Amino acid sequence: MGELFEKYNPVITSRILASHKRNHAVIIGYHHLSERILEYCVKKKEPFCLIEDSEEAVEDLINVVHPLVIDDATETAKFELANVKHAKEVLINKRFLN
Repeated sequence: MGELFEKYNPVITSRILASHKRNHAVIIGYHHLSERILEYCVKKKEPFCLIEDSEEAVEDLINVVHPLVIDDATETAKFELANVKHAKEVLINKRFLN
């Protein structure tokens, strides 16, 4: 039953896709600059993963089932979900301090 739920829950499916990426770009934060980077990656078929804490901000990406992690990027455990260890680059587009 758990696997069936995962297959039809786009948030969990996106997280699973993110955890299997290799030699990819990890983009932290979703703002105007990261939106352009994602558009480039999709257009050029470059592998990527996005970490964003606001599910509402990336609702369209979730529905298309892109590899992303919906969670707080200030916690290093979330980097494992995006498979940062095997990434070729990490792009930070997020303010961590207010």
